[in-house]
Amino acid sequence: MAFVVAGIDRGLTYAKVATANRLIREGATFIGTNPDRTFPLPTGPAPGAGSILAAIATASDQEPTIIGKPYAAMFEQALDVVQTPAARTAMVGDRLETDILGGQRAGLRTVLVCTGINRREDLAASPVQPDFVFDDLPDFLHQWRAARSG
Repeated sequence: MAFVVAGIDRGLTYAKVATANRLIREGATFIGTNPDRTFPLPTGPAPGAGSILAAIATASDQEPTIIGKPYAAMFEQALDVVQTPAARTAMVGDRLETDILGGQRAGLRTVLVCTGINRREDLAASPVQPDFVFDDLPDFLHQWRAARSG
C-alpha cells in the first residue's frame, strides 16, 4: 500500500504537488499532518500545512485523512509517551480550531497563547473556548510557576 503524507513544506514545488497528485490518483492513500491554513511568522501569517493539503486535494480530487490536531489520536499517542493522564495534562497552542479543539477532544485542559494566529478578540465569535488564555508564553510560565509555588 502506498501513502502520500503531506504537511508544512517550506520547499514546496510544483513538481512535488504533481507527484503527490499522480500517486493519489494511482491509489495512494492521502494523509495530512494538520489542517492549519496558516503558520505564524514575525512578518505575519504564512501558508501552513492546510494550504499545502488544499493544493494537493484540489489537484487530486481527494481530501486527506488528517492524523494530527485536532483529532484525538495524536493527543492520545502523546499521553501514552509522556505517561500522564489527560486530566493532568494541558495542550498549549495558538489556534482555536486545531490546537485547542484537539486538546478538548482528548480531554485535556487547554491554554490559548495569543502569540500566533488567534487573539483574545477571536474568542467572542468562536464556539471553541480554551480553559485559560495568556498573552504570551512568558505570561503563561509566570502564572503557572506562581500557581505551583503558592
